[in-house]
Amino acid sequence: MNVRGAFLLEALVATLVLAIATLGLLGLTTLAIDSVAHARWRAEAAVLASSTVAQMSVAPPSTLEADYDPAGGGAGYRALASLAQHLPGVAAGTNAPSIAIARRAGGSAVTASVRISWQQPGDTAPHRYAIEDALVAW
Repeated sequence: MNVRGAFLLEALVATLVLAIATLGLLGLTTLAIDSVAHARWRAEAAVLASSTVAQMSVAPPSTLEADYDPAGGGAGYRALASLAQHLPGVAAGTNAPSIAIARRAGGSAVTASVRISWQQPGDTAPHRYAIEDALVAW
């Protein structure tokens, strides 16, 4: 093999290595963008769930069930459901948020659970964020 042929072969191999490295970098960039989007939606779900529990903690305990009942469509639940529709894949019948309120026996404490679900395009299953807190009646 002559010198020119060897140089051409080395240049071809270097170009191939550079192309493979570039494709790997593009794959990592795509993964990073997906992770940032997932983190954004998770943070928004956390804010929604936390703010709902905070609103429940200052609401009169006698009206909690009525205000945050998903089946009855209380005002607090309607507000949460409306805000949750800003998340991807959330609609009135799809990935709707859920709230559960349980009164503790023999006391005035209430346990509230809020679960937010969303589904990004292309995901096979919904993502969920849940929070549970004990609310003390005032």
